[in-house]
Amino acid sequence: FKRGNFDDFTTRSVQWRLTERSGQLPLRALSRYTIERPTTVPIAGALHHVRQISEDWWIPELGWRETNYYWVNTQGIVLMSEQSLYPGFPRLHTTFWSSALVSTTHEE
Repeated sequence: FKRGNFDDFTTRSVQWRLTERSGQLPLRALSRYTIERPTTVPIAGALHHVRQISEDWWIPELGWRETNYYWVNTQGIVLMSEQSLYPGFPRLHTTFWSSALVSTTHEE
């Protein structure tokens, strides 16, 4: 999604291996990303023009599946996310404070 090239593909699938510290338990992690239409959402008290990216993420060996969400500006920079990182962990809501967030701010 770098540089905002969202229209090059509407969905993308990725597979990788997760390994614990001892290297004893390799797990497959699978993701499918879906890009939504452009929209305007409030982030950090201002409106921003973004695309929402939904990540359907699962680890087959654990029978665990979640959907994570990312709000990405037209330059491909993630401004906000809502994620589940691992089974049993609480969902994480993050606003990424950066020059991209400040420089693209529009008043509500």
